[in-house]
Amino acid sequence: MADIKVVKNLKILAEELALGSGSSVIGDKGIALGYNTAVRIDKSYNIAGLPLIRNDLGEDDIIQNFGGPLAVLFWKEYSLKSVTDYTYALPSGALFFPVQLGVIVTAANNVTVQPTIRFGYTGTLAGFLAAVATAGLAAAGDRAQYTTLVTYAGKASLSAGVTVTATATELKGRFYMIGMWVESE
Repeated sequence: MADIKVVKNLKILAEELALGSGSSVIGDKGIALGYNTAVRIDKSYNIAGLPLIRNDLGEDDIIQNFGGPLAVLFWKEYSLKSVTDYTYALPSGALFFPVQLGVIVTAANNVTVQPTIRFGYTGTLAGFLAAVATAGLAAAGDRAQYTTLVTYAGKASLSAGVTVTATATELKGRFYMIGMWVESE
């Protein structure tokens, strides 16, 4: 086993820094931290996986031991012209508590009818947000966001999907959820 050194006031004078398995830095002055991360945009950094808020192990200091940021989960790019639900199972022992859901358009051309989308979890595909017609998704970068949810309960699987297809030459987007990723009690 290798010796572990404690270094105080460490300064790294480098244009790139990558820590963790699978990390890579391509951008100018980029930083990548964590498992399977990559930085591809100049002057940016990537931290992955998600920052997990852990459960109670008997400590008293809530700020020091249980604090954590909201997590943003993005699905890969999908066509909004296909009726499909996409489900993602979280790693064992974790729950996700959503506070905002939505879709961001990545490519659009000649959109005449908006898609209807929904969000949920395994067994209840509309459990977070019942099917709702989007509005204004006509160009790359347009976004539909939703904060009034059916439930805000933590779930171990997440789903997003299209229930009524868009009419367009092309309409693609990425579903997202913003919330707390928490170690289950």
